[in-house]
Amino acid sequence: TDIPYGEDDELNGRITASGGGILLDPAIVSEYVARATLPKYMLMLYRYGRSKPATAKKLGRLTSRRQLVPPVFVMTLASSILLALVWLPLLLIAIIALAAHLGVGSVVAANAWIAKRLDWHSAVRLPFTFVAGHASYGVGYLIGLISSLRLSKAR
Repeated sequence: TDIPYGEDDELNGRITASGGGILLDPAIVSEYVARATLPKYMLMLYRYGRSKPATAKKLGRLTSRRQLVPPVFVMTLASSILLALVWLPLLLIAIIALAAHLGVGSVVAANAWIAKRLDWHSAVRLPFTFVAGHASYGVGYLIGLISSLRLSKAR
């Protein structure tokens, strides 16, 4: 495939577009090894985000509207911070967007801690990891979108 990351999304999109389905079998056991550091995790999500516009272009549609949340988050933060240089109250938009992301991450972390799926230290870090992941994916998505638009104009 010409999509270096997230190629499973592109394959799933072609399968479902041709009338097929994706079977998730709970009897299949696999092992996932998480990225060892936050920077490696952020790089992975940046790469996934960067590939999403190419996947959408190839399929002729978004694979999910949820994939737009991180780039909208990044654009909201960046634009409100830049505009706050002209009118300081606009910084409140960035603060609200960041607080919303930390709030959702905190609720997820608290639920996972209560259900004993996370230890205390991981639960405390999860909201910040959530923000870092969305920021990385969002920046990657926006760069991928710009690259995709440039390639379209060049052809």
